[in-house]
Amino acid sequence: MVDTVGDIASILMCPITQDLPLDPVIAEDGRIYEHAAILQWIEQCADATLRSPITNLPMGPRIQPAIQVRQTIEKLIYGGVLSQDVVARWKARLDEEDEVKVTRSKAKAGDTTAMLQMAMWYQSGIKGLPRLSQQYFCWSKRASDAGNPRGMACAAECYLSGEGVEPNAVYGLHLMTLAAVRGSEAGAFCLGLWYSEGLYGLPINEEESKYWLTKVVGNCCIFSGLSAAARHVAKSILEELLMTTRPAVCEASDHDDMLDSCEDIQ
Repeated sequence: MVDTVGDIASILMCPITQDLPLDPVIAEDGRIYEHAAILQWIEQCADATLRSPITNLPMGPRIQPAIQVRQTIEKLIYGGVLSQDVVARWKARLDEEDEVKVTRSKAKAGDTTAMLQMAMWYQSGIKGLPRLSQQYFCWSKRASDAGNPRGMACAAECYLSGEGVEPNAVYGLHLMTLAAVRGSEAGAFCLGLWYSEGLYGLPINEEESKYWLTKVVGNCCIFSGLSAAARHVAKSILEELLMTTRPAVCEASDHDDMLDSCEDIQ
């Protein structure tokens, strides 16, 4: 009995995740996969011929829900016939699925923090979600449109890099500036870096670079969240700039009208 059950569980195992799928689907190669895993595989092959992860033969992108497979897996999980390790991993992912449902519901209701959480999960491919750049951009843009400075910074990066959206450097730069003006630490860091190196069409401007980097190093931003590595970069650049010129201050001077000018572009 155990061997037979083990064989059934082995057949139902997703070949990508090597786990029993929580949301099983059937791909065009006839194999059963975890939905998020095969979606990520398909996106990774977007610029090339899509091939089966198992046979390496060409296949189409269509996938279909495998409802009966899910029911069979649930019977195995709750029937006490599988190893505790397999059951524990499946149930842990079930808890993640519930967490995603709650967060998605909050995001759809207008919670910008939840929108950004969804964006981060899609960017990293965690919580049972596939790593999808388009979803990362969409949730970031929704947070941005709702006025969240962190969302503006994330959406700006997408427009500048072309991650999940058609590249638009002009609008990306506008959004990053707006994010920085509204208190985004990431926005201030990016502007400081770009002005120091003359990136994205900006001129090299030491005063502008110092202004924004001082906000980062001096903890003057309302919305923090930069990594320790980024903070170290900001501090290093600022120290180099201050070796030759007087220090910048956190208080806005000629930047007081920057927010108005940014708003006019929207």
